[in-house]
Amino acid sequence: MVEKRPEREALVFMRDGIRKTFAEFKQDVDQLAAGLLALGLKRGARLGMWGPNTYEWLLIQFATAQTGIILVSVNPAYQVKELEFVLQKVGCTAVVCPTQFKTQRYYDMLKQVCPELEKASPGGLKSSSKQPGAFQMSEVMQAGTSKHLEQLRTVQRKLSCDDPINIQFTSGTTGSPKGAVLSHHNIVNNANLIGLRLGYHWKDLRVCLPVPMYHCFAMVGGAMVMALHGCTLVFPSPSFEGRASLEAIQTERHNGRIILPCRGYEEGDEHHEHARAVCEYQRWGPAAPHYTEFTGASLLIHSTPPAAPHYTEFTGASLLIHSTPPAAPHYTEFTGASLLIHSTPPAAPHYTEFTGASLLIHTTPEF
Repeated sequence: MVEKRPEREALVFMRDGIRKTFAEFKQDVDQLAAGLLALGLKRGARLGMWGPNTYEWLLIQFATAQTGIILVSVNPAYQVKELEFVLQKVGCTAVVCPTQFKTQRYYDMLKQVCPELEKASPGGLKSSSKQPGAFQMSEVMQAGTSKHLEQLRTVQRKLSCDDPINIQFTSGTTGSPKGAVLSHHNIVNNANLIGLRLGYHWKDLRVCLPVPMYHCFAMVGGAMVMALHGCTLVFPSPSFEGRASLEAIQTERHNGRIILPCRGYEEGDEHHEHARAVCEYQRWGPAAPHYTEFTGASLLIHSTPPAAPHYTEFTGASLLIHSTPPAAPHYTEFTGASLLIHSTPPAAPHYTEFTGASLLIHTTPEF
């Protein structure tokens, strides 16, 4: 995407006032990747990213991928015991985190896990604020020299699409969190298919992303789709805030949003009038002939003005219902985790059914 659209806006962090084009983002990622190598981190090392949605989160995501370092996505709400369990489970060599966010005092919790941190020399743990035993992110960015950039190119030539590159942890509702290892191919292929299925490759989208980056919903369905298909991601706030999300939609003129169903309901409940105004703009505003919303694990709501020939709604964890006006020639319904049923009126010439995670069955009636 850098070669195709270098000057297109890639990322907007409204709370921090950060705007980056694809070219600028790529330059920052390369510089951080070289800095990680300068610190002695090597291919296969585990680096924990622990914090809310910030520009540094995305820099770390792509810089680790370029260097072959395995990114460990750590829930920003973790407390000391949960953090200690995860870091020990995967053997993190480094941790990136802010000093604190809201009531979460990240550095203080790290000191409880690693009491010698305050007296240690900076080396294994990175922080966005200067603390004893830790680097500032700016110091890591500046650590990379031309030598380390050349080292980065050498490392990239040795990487395989099947290399592990990310560890995602389950919620731990039935026991301790379990780590799932993902490869380059897992993440890139998933993001590519998501973007193709949702039409990112043929229309320009500005997508509001209020969901947390530590989860694959935002990391893959948001950030990686952005990198592959060239949409603009707008982060309204470091963590979910209903009003900030609605204001971002209005001021940044979004025509897409990724959000969990419960968060969408919260917006409507807490900021009903604002939500209604934003909804009216997105559905009928002259600059955006359509409205697209991603919500839930695989949930999309897409609506068009009354004059449009169709109405599409995705609802449920992976449930899609597509309906059209009575005069429309077809009716399509997707239902179940990976099940698609496509039916047409008796006079229609075909019947198609997709069933199973990646199984396609295509049948036609006998006439």
